[in-house]
Amino acid sequence: MESLQDDPDITLDVYSSTIIYGNQFQQENDKAFTYLYDKAKSLKNVNYKGYLQHNKLVNILHTYDVNCHPSTWEETFCISAMESLAAGLVLISTNLGAIPETAAEFGIYMPYTKNKKYLATLTKEAILQIKDTFKNIDLANHLKFQQQYYKHFYDWKHIASFWERFIRGAINEQRKINQK
Repeated sequence: MESLQDDPDITLDVYSSTIIYGNQFQQENDKAFTYLYDKAKSLKNVNYKGYLQHNKLVNILHTYDVNCHPSTWEETFCISAMESLAAGLVLISTNLGAIPETAAEFGIYMPYTKNKKYLATLTKEAILQIKDTFKNIDLANHLKFQQQYYKHFYDWKHIASFWERFIRGAINEQRKINQK
């Protein structure tokens, strides 16, 4: 974001804090992240919001355009990505871990690299590309389909139904084996 400070169209709201992991964790670990919080607060195009309860964040997520998530962690499932996609946001992320599985063809992926400076450059380029895309292409139908997809396939009722069918099938197979 530091390299994008002069672009009036690009701002970042940061909802982050160690309090999400509990008071004890925050007391023991928050100091390690103070420099990041201070850096975010010092940038004119970054609004450091701190902690926001999940239900409140989900309720305002649809007011954003992009979730830029240049992950350096090998996620097994990224709920932030899934919720953003369900809210109709464009997702920019690395291709690390299960993020491509979670975001499928809806994500915009950058190749993961351990080189943080290069990752920052890739992130900047991706942000500028999506900015151009918003200017030149009507994404409304694509984002509407994306929302429908995630609201259907990642709805807890749908997921519960899948697991119920799977478990019933496994139980029935075990019964057949036991009857032989």
